[in-house]
Amino acid sequence: MLDIKVHADGETGGILQLLGKLDNNTAHDLEKAVAECGKRFKKLTVDCTDLMYVSSAGLRVFKQAFMWSKAAGNELVFIHINKEVMDLLKMTGMTRVLNIEE
Repeated sequence: MLDIKVHADGETGGILQLLGKLDNNTAHDLEKAVAECGKRFKKLTVDCTDLMYVSSAGLRVFKQAFMWSKAAGNELVFIHINKEVMDLLKMTGMTRVLNIEE
């Protein structure tokens, strides 16, 4: 299960907070949330503090979200990624693609 919360951060920014597991069953929910946020915010920060697991479907959504935001001239930043998820991002080369802040 994945809980997705959206908060405004100033006039043009938003925070997308992910809680739980991002897998094949929940990837579509994140896809929809990112698409909606992309229409509302020029900068979207994805807070992964409470994200416990990411599957290959979740990695696909992360990469797709990055590509959508870049094409739209928006900024997408991932923050507070736990060690297990960060290890996965490193192993798959996603740390070279995504904008990750510690």
